[in-house]
Amino acid sequence: MKQNKLRTLYEKDMTKKILASLLSILIGLVVGSVIIAAVGFSNPELGASSVWDGIRIVFAGLFSTGRTAAGVLTWGFNSTNFGNMLFRATPLIMTGLSVAVAFKTGLFNIGAPGQYLMGTLVSLCIALGIPSSSVAPWLIWILAFLGGIAAGALHTVSLRCPHLGCRLHFNKEEKTWECPCHGSRFDCRGRCIDGPAQTDIHPLS
Repeated sequence: MKQNKLRTLYEKDMTKKILASLLSILIGLVVGSVIIAAVGFSNPELGASSVWDGIRIVFAGLFSTGRTAAGVLTWGFNSTNFGNMLFRATPLIMTGLSVAVAFKTGLFNIGAPGQYLMGTLVSLCIALGIPSSSVAPWLIWILAFLGGIAAGALHTVSLRCPHLGCRLHFNKEEKTWECPCHGSRFDCRGRCIDGPAQTDIHPLS
């Protein structure tokens, strides 16, 4: 009975996706460790201890608190490391959510990394370009926030075929968007590959 429940859980698409993500992370950590070992053992100034320290930092660097006077790694809760992790991970998490939420509503963000970069660029330009001596800091924050949203939204397009408006489906093998009604095909950037559609995917107006 227990084995049947585990098998049912494993056969779910969400379980396979989560396991695939975890496996990808593990493979990345292992590959990074192999590179560290190759560099460490090929450098006469380094050695096995240096390689071991590097591998430990790769797997558990979030909990590293530095080194002692003798050069020994110390471990524990490091608020700075956790803050840096959240600082770097939050934009990526929000970018992924922007794609997922928009996709569920029938829209598709063309080039989410570009949206993230453009939003960051515009937000920084607004925040650094307006002097806080003449404008209230809270108002600058709001303007930068709204400017970043507007810059990212410029890349949003409708997930509808420009031919007759059928909802497009993504072909994982071909990496293309396809219309199930009449066979029009578009690349990942929304450019028309095959008709009967004559134009690219329309930007969201």
